[in-house]
Amino acid sequence: ELTMSSSDVEGFRRIFSCSGQRQEPDLIFVDELQELFSGCIVHTDTAEKMQEEMCALQRLAEETVGGEHQLSQGVDFPSFLRLMHRLSTENWCCVAKDAC
Repeated sequence: ELTMSSSDVEGFRRIFSCSGQRQEPDLIFVDELQELFSGCIVHTDTAEKMQEEMCALQRLAEETVGGEHQLSQGVDFPSFLRLMHRLSTENWCCVAKDAC
């Protein structure tokens, strides 16, 4: 059970729908996730730190969707919501509102 408002869900649906090149209309892939979140890590001080954060994003995504194989198959909207909830809860790269 995710604790998200209907407006949060709708906002995440818009982000999901508009992200990447949409290789598949109902899925988002890891490269599209990385592109989507690249703006969250622009304030890192080194390329190494940026790479660490991208690896952390991939690890969190794998754990959230059920593994590397599942992530490589694409993330559907319910899994994307779970990932967004987790990133917000763990405040990955200060994505939580009013944080950092």
